[in-house]
Amino acid sequence: MFKLNNGNSKLGAGIKVINLSRRSCRKDAPCYKLCYAGKGTFNFPNVKNCYDNNYDEYMANPLKAERDIISQLPLIGFVRIHASGDMIDMEYFKMLIRISKVAKGVKFMAYTKQYELINTYVSQGGKIPRNFKIIFSLWDGFACPNPNNFPTSTVLLKKGNNDKISKGGYVCSGNCSQCFYCWNIKKGKQVLFEQH
Repeated sequence: MFKLNNGNSKLGAGIKVINLSRRSCRKDAPCYKLCYAGKGTFNFPNVKNCYDNNYDEYMANPLKAERDIISQLPLIGFVRIHASGDMIDMEYFKMLIRISKVAKGVKFMAYTKQYELINTYVSQGGKIPRNFKIIFSLWDGFACPNPNNFPTSTVLLKKGNNDKISKGGYVCSGNCSQCFYCWNIKKGKQVLFEQH
């Protein structure tokens, strides 16, 4: 079964999370080796096995994975897509779009480095539901084509030139359950995170 998780201390226990194995992430992204999802509690065997299982469940039977996710969603609430992992492919992304259309009382939010995939979906006439916020995750020196002006996020690096920071970016407070900024972010806006 594809399993949703409850949020952690930052997200808040009431926020559901759809997580995948890091096998779904871009290996060419410069953040891949530094990613927090490759450290700490993410490496506990039960956590790693859960995310690996979700990836395998989707790959083996996408329709069942979709039904599993829908069955675990709240009627009203918030869902973070991928504290670990990223969009596997176009069909996976379309599945998330369908889920967000079914769960109209839920606000979904995903950070992604699969820029081309999202851009292709939109250029082919695809619509992003109002309850699904997609935020392009930036990194110094990593090209991010963003013709549709999706909101962005970047990490305030301890070492680096932070060439992706825009003026007026919102600095994350570290407490999603008190803020919900990312679930309501507007096009062209940016959220900034301290490096873990």
